[in-house]
Amino acid sequence: MTRFFVPAAPATAPLVARAGRSYHRVMRLSFSVWAVCAGTSLIACGGGSSHRNVPPAESDASVDAGSGGAPGSGGKGGGGAPGAGGAIANGGASPKDAGAGGVPEAGTDAGPVCPDGVDLQTDPEHCGECTRNCAAAGATCAGGYCSAVTLDPSAPALFSTIGNGALYTLKTSAIPVSSYTIERIALDGTDHHQFYAAATGMGDSTFYADDTYLYWADSDTPPKVFRKAGTAASAAAPEVVFQPVDRPRRFTASGGTFYWVGGMYNVPAYVYSRPMVVAPDAGNDPGVQIVTTDQHYVSAFAVTSDAIYWVARNTGAAQLLTVPLAGGTPVPVPGATVKDNAPMQAVGKKLYFASSSGNASPTNGIYVYETGDAQATELFPNDSINTLVVDDTSLFYRAGYVDNTLWKVPLAGGTATPVVKTIELGGVAGQDETYIYTAHDWGSDGPALKIVK
Repeated sequence: MTRFFVPAAPATAPLVARAGRSYHRVMRLSFSVWAVCAGTSLIACGGGSSHRNVPPAESDASVDAGSGGAPGSGGKGGGGAPGAGGAIANGGASPKDAGAGGVPEAGTDAGPVCPDGVDLQTDPEHCGECTRNCAAAGATCAGGYCSAVTLDPSAPALFSTIGNGALYTLKTSAIPVSSYTIERIALDGTDHHQFYAAATGMGDSTFYADDTYLYWADSDTPPKVFRKAGTAASAAAPEVVFQPVDRPRRFTASGGTFYWVGGMYNVPAYVYSRPMVVAPDAGNDPGVQIVTTDQHYVSAFAVTSDAIYWVARNTGAAQLLTVPLAGGTPVPVPGATVKDNAPMQAVGKKLYFASSSGNASPTNGIYVYETGDAQATELFPNDSINTLVVDDTSLFYRAGYVDNTLWKVPLAGGTATPVVKTIELGGVAGQDETYIYTAHDWGSDGPALKIVK
């Protein structure tokens, strides 16, 4: 796996690095006004999901076998590969001081020198910044923004992810899910076909894709975890990987191991793990229960290289909890105040997450924590971060829901520049070196988009 070095930044700097392979998977992150979400999702959504009970971001469990994504950070799923940790700087500016858009002030890094006569507001080869080429992607430039490029005109998704060269979307007509269709859309736009369909249920945020397979958790009786190669024909049946004890939810993988939450919704919720091997008898290894106390409702889930993290709530306030990879008794992350579906992103041993009290507060913002820290450290103060995607050079974020602007800040420090604005961002599925990929929000039809970074 390719890993990237991100230089250290001042403690007052905003945020985070998540780097991986050629693309980063971040289960879909909701950009809509959220009843419960994240992410996530690198990614990662800042806490909202159109699926009133399925968080986006979670977001964002790290996956050694893949990317991420995202973001990512909070989102309607999890997934993504760990990379080098790090921080971004923006000259010490705080989006709280920059206005409702959450735009940091310019830092000290001037960046690349643009050719003479370039107008960053309109030049399609230098849109918003010298190195952003809208024209190469077939996009136009206006106001310093690249237009979004339609990958596919019809891609509604309850949640989504990317892997093995494709965007995978989960389509359903109702929640709770009683039937579903998985669609596969090639990232180069050359193919869109039905990948699998079933008249059964599916757990919340249970997509995970690597370079070969899509894995998902079916809520049939008994429940099953399936996998199917991305190159397989539409009619090909998926392979049963194993049969868990209870319906998996918040399902991801890291370091060759599956991790998930089983139960919820009037059934005790426990954390499980299991090696990613395919059992000779699909039912002979249902996984090991590694957290034995009921977690009630789990809305976000992430796995770093040495710990598991999740947002849980019973009758009181939500908590960010953690245990080692082997499990044990959950403990709260010190210094963390979170809401349901808080965006979370695992990067190596570090967990990046959005902390929020639910009201305007100087303690709201993006935090980082790893096992052994005295408490979580605030990196990027902001009351309204709801989406987070990072790669090896930049942080992409959204603050608030006023104008649907996605902003970009160099990891090395500098000026925030707009990436895309005033489009309906249904949810981030993942990213590669050039694009951020989104699916349309569940509940209405709409396009999958490629957003030029």
